[in-house]
Amino acid sequence: MSDDGLITILSGFAVPETIDRLEATVASRAMQVFARIDHAGLAARVGMTLRPTELLIFGNPSAGTPLIRDRVIREKTNVDDV
Repeated sequence: MSDDGLITILSGFAVPETIDRLEATVASRAMQVFARIDHAGLAARVGMTLRPTELLIFGNPSAGTPLIRDRVIREKTNVDDV
């Protein structure tokens, strides 16, 4: 794990298949895929090249919403007295 908490794992598959497999795993674990963005495909549409790069945004609204809500509440109420 890097200092910023990001975990990087080398895949033995090409990018599209890796993302397909990740998307299937996410769906099998009752999570929702919010977006799949093909950066290389979008770059190609404007005549630019980019190595294969895709982003999968996923989560579980029933689990994530309370976490986000609680964090926002803590941030709003955790004000330093000056």
